[in-house]
This record gives sequence, C-alpha cells and structure tokens, in this order.
Amino acid sequence: MAQESNPGGSTIILILNQADQLTQEFKKIYNESINFVQGLKSTEQQFENLNNLNQRQSQSSILPSPSNIVERTFNKLNQTKVEFTMKIIESLNLLESIIDRLSQLLYSIDIEMIQIESSNGFDPKNAVDHLNLTFDAYQAELVSKRQVFSSFNSEEISLDEFLFRWMRTDELSLLNKETMDDLSDCLKGWST
Repeated sequence: MAQESNPGGSTIILILNQADQLTQEFKKIYNESINFVQGLKSTEQQFENLNNLNQRQSQSSILPSPSNIVERTFNKLNQTKVEFTMKIIESLNLLESIIDRLSQLLYSIDIEMIQIESSNGFDPKNAVDHLNLTFDAYQAELVSKRQVFSSFNSEEISLDEFLFRWMRTDELSLLNKETMDDLSDCLKGWST
C-alpha cells in the first residue's frame, strides 16, 4: 500500500537497504583481511627468527651448518608472504568493487530524488544525506587502507605500523558515531 501512495519513497528505501547490505559486505571483507595482515606479520616474524637461527649456526663451530631444510623453509616463508600479500590486494580490490556499487546507488538515488517530493512523513533528502555520508566514510576507509598498504610495500612504514594502521577504522567509527547521534536526536524529538 505504501508503494501505491509513494512509489519513489519505497524505491529509495530499497536503495538504502542495498547500501546497508553493501556496507555489511565491506565490513565482512575488511574483517577477513585483518587475518591476512596478521598472517603476514606472523610469517615475517618466523622469517626473522629463522634468519637469526641461521646466522647463529653459521657463526658457531659447534652447531651444524645450514641445511637444505633451512633453505626450503626460507623459500616457503617467502611464498607464504607473497600469498598473504596477494590476499590483501584481492581484499582491497573487493572493497573497491563495493565502493563502486555504492557509488552507483548514489546515482540511482539522485535519479529518484528528481522524480519525487517528500510525502507521508518520509523525507528522501535525509535518505540521500545518509547514503552520501555512508559512501564518503567507506570510500575514505578504502583510500586509507590503500595508502597504508602502499606505504608498507614501499617500506615507508614497518610491519607493526602497517598492522596497527590497517586495524584502525577511523572513518567508519566516525560514521557510526554520527549515525547514533542522529538516532538519539530523532528519539529525543519523539519524546517531546
């Protein structure tokens, strides 16, 4: 029935639901990517430990010299580092795909706004504003992750700094705070 009285409004609600699904997908992929970053750090630590052991063995007359096992282990650790790096790149590409789809939703909602006016207490401008804020926050988070990954790959930051900065989600935290503040204001308006 709401569809008959306000078809544009229900289309906007569908677009907002799609945006919500995309943000959930973004969060899921991002959370999975943390495992890859932590795996990269763990592999690097194993590499350093094996390298230190190898150096001690080569300097000691008591310990046997490095073997093929050590060399194969180094090769396997290097391969594992490459695999984790590729998984991080794949995650970034998936996140970018989600941002592209969010951008398409922004375009769709703009088209709907041209066609409808506010009716039945539903203000589509608020919906557009919310979707714009959501898009901006998620796009900024993606850019932040790409920048920190680039800084790590160009050896501008350490692996520890990379892990720390990768796990931060400042833009999404700010969006969540703004959303909760808006909800609080809305609830206050109803109570008065």
